[in-house]
Amino acid sequence: MRFIINTQTLGEFSDEQLYEFFISNKGLKIERNSEGQIIIMPPTRINTSFNNSNLLIRVGLWNQQYKLGKVSDSSGAYTLPSEAIYAPNVA
Repeated sequence: MRFIINTQTLGEFSDEQLYEFFISNKGLKIERNSEGQIIIMPPTRINTSFNNSNLLIRVGLWNQQYKLGKVSDSSGAYTLPSEAIYAPNVA
């Protein structure tokens, strides 16, 4: 279950303020959706973690062979054109 924090009454977080919020809450996996809401994701279960690790290895090995870009894990946050910030399991 994820928690969504509606920030409309606080005003929008700038990218710098959001980064500071991330740093101040290192134990949490935090994302922002395109509406500016803050999403706090719970930790995954151990089997999901095992699967994510295997996926990261497979994508990493594939990329080493084809050299089509860079691979990151779930701690890498991506800012989309909508200003949403997500951290996919592997990218």
